[in-house]
Amino acid sequence: MMAPPFPSQPFAWAFLGVLLTMASLAAWIDFRSFKIPKWLSFTTLGLGLLFNLVRGGLLGAQERPTWTFGGDNIAIGTADGLLFALAGFTLGFVFFFALFAAGAAGGGDVKLFAAVGAWVGPYYALWLLAGSTFLMVAFALIRVVAGLATEGPLRAVREAPDPKRPLSRFRTYSLTIALAAAIMLTWFWRVPLGLAEPAPRPSLLQTVQHEPR
Repeated sequence: MMAPPFPSQPFAWAFLGVLLTMASLAAWIDFRSFKIPKWLSFTTLGLGLLFNLVRGGLLGAQERPTWTFGGDNIAIGTADGLLFALAGFTLGFVFFFALFAAGAAGGGDVKLFAAVGAWVGPYYALWLLAGSTFLMVAFALIRVVAGLATEGPLRAVREAPDPKRPLSRFRTYSLTIALAAAIMLTWFWRVPLGLAEPAPRPSLLQTVQHEPR
């Protein structure tokens, strides 16, 4: 199962709300200070692990399907929630560490995205990676176009950048991670959040009619 099942609609809203609060706080602090504090990344990681442990345990208590294991009891559900979080953390860390090694992301971005990955699991970590990178490229293009329109193409030649001065508050993944999470997760989880009705299952007659002969 790709998306994390939720034990109830209020839990789904609490899950998304706390995640977006932490991501937004990281973006705000990074925007003001050009730094994501370690305590914030580790707190986000700890909350992600906690929420997924509770989520898995509640699903196990309800004997509902979980991410990988069967939801037979609380212990199995809790183990499934832990596996889900660790898989998301690992994938998020590996991909953003590659960006860090290539000079396209900072160390704070690596820790933040790994922590967010522990919330959303590996499947949606990939979606958030794609979405945040798309937004980063879009912001870069907007900056280039705005600079050409207001300052002319020769400004970069006339003025050498100061290596000790941050180039832009928008050259950080924290903002795009928060935006991508708010937009994409609200859309992907619209059914458990109660924002949309689940797709109707095909009836037995429809299934038989569409079977190949």
